[in-house]
Amino acid sequence: MRGIAAAKDQLDAWLLREHVFVGSLLLVVRGQGLSMARHLDLATALGSVPAFPQAAYLGTRVCGALSVNGSVEEIRQLTERLSELNIPGGTAPGTSRAWLEAKLASAEGDAERAANLCWDDALELRTRGGYLAEAHAGLRALEYQFVQERAQRIERWLQGIDSEQLHALHAFLTARACGTEQEAMESNYQFVDSRGLV
Repeated sequence: MRGIAAAKDQLDAWLLREHVFVGSLLLVVRGQGLSMARHLDLATALGSVPAFPQAAYLGTRVCGALSVNGSVEEIRQLTERLSELNIPGGTAPGTSRAWLEAKLASAEGDAERAANLCWDDALELRTRGGYLAEAHAGLRALEYQFVQERAQRIERWLQGIDSEQLHALHAFLTARACGTEQEAMESNYQFVDSRGLV
C-alpha cells in the first residue's frame, strides 16, 4: 500500500498500474474475492489501454476478473470484454487469458476443460521462459482437476522456485486428492499459514 501511495503522490501512472497489478495478483493467490461492482469500478479507473506497460494493465484486468464472485453470465461477460483487448499475453503470473477462460469453464461445470486450459497454458509459459507463471498455471490446473502425473511434474518445477506459498499449495492439493483426512487438514493449515491469514 505504501508503494501505491508513493506512486499517487508522484502522479506516476506507470508505477500505479504495476502496484495495482501486484495487489490484484495477491487477491487471486490468497483466494480472496471482489464484488462485481468493485471490479467494474476498478476497470473503469484503469481507463483505456496505456502505451506502456501493457502487461500490468492486462494483469490487473485478468486478476480482477478472476477474483470476482459472480454468476456464470457475469464471468462470461468479463471473458468477452477481456478478449476485446488487443494486448498479447505475457509471461508474468496472471497475464494469461487462459486463466479467466478456465474460471468460466469451471463455473459452467466443466472442471476437466478448466484444468486442461490451465495446463496447456503452463506448458506454453514454460517454452517462453515464464517459470513462475508456469507454476501458478499448473497449480490452478490441479485445483480444477487433480492428475497425479501433472502433480509430479509441478513438484519438479517447484524445486527451482523459492516460494513457501506455492510449495504449501502443492502439498495441500496433493494431500486433498491422495492423502488421509489428517494430512489434508495439516497441509491446509500450512497453506493458510503461508498466505499470512492466521
